[in-house]
Amino acid sequence: MVKSLSELDRYRWSGHSILVDCRRRTWQDRDEILSHFGLKKREAVRRYREFIEDGFNMGRREDLTGGGLRRSAGGWEGVLGGIGPVFRYILAFSLAGHQAR
Repeated sequence: MVKSLSELDRYRWSGHSILVDCRRRTWQDRDEILSHFGLKKREAVRRYREFIEDGFNMGRREDLTGGGLRRSAGGWEGVLGGIGPVFRYILAFSLAGHQAR
């Protein structure tokens, strides 16, 4: 999609540009996300961007590409194995096209 971090900063179809203060969207709560990276706005934006840059520099990861969650987790057993019974029930009914009651 994007070839550089500066291109990602300007990419309009991602929340990233809002978080690094290149765009404004009233419906996106940037403070909630940035609060995980620092107490002061400027520090939080800097640390968030460093976090994204570290991931960007890792390059393409095969464990995160193709096949989605099922493949990455080792099939449905891997997906369902780590979740609680209530969520498993809701997910099972959702996959079957039903609503859990």
